[in-house]
Amino acid sequence: MPDLLTLRMAWRFTRSRRGGALSHFMSVASAVGIAIGVAALIIGLSAMNGFERELENRVLSIIPSGTLYASHQSFKDPQKDLEILRSIPGIDDVSAGIMLDTVLKAGTSFTPVRLIGVSPKSKLAHALSKFIDVLNQNL
Repeated sequence: MPDLLTLRMAWRFTRSRRGGALSHFMSVASAVGIAIGVAALIIGLSAMNGFERELENRVLSIIPSGTLYASHQSFKDPQKDLEILRSIPGIDDVSAGIMLDTVLKAGTSFTPVRLIGVSPKSKLAHALSKFIDVLNQNL
């Protein structure tokens, strides 16, 4: 909060007739420039906050935070392992899945792809279906 002296000096400078039209124009132009800059900053930050929220809700919700792999043999009892993981505080959802590394070919170009399959009853599959619905609406 500006103090009284600062406000009085600013008021006297903007209302001064002594400096002529140039100083009056410069003071008004600088005040308008600062106002436009502050407005642009507020609008930019608001847009970034909205973008961050949408990024978290739509895109990052489908990326798993952690993945467990069986190194030598498959899990002996996957359902029991899933229940143990679900019982740990802080874990939101657990889903068994299948992962396959493959290559897609279009014409003469090749692209490596990792396909991940999850149970349709999991929260991840539900988040993916909402994401795919949004993509279908935009196409």
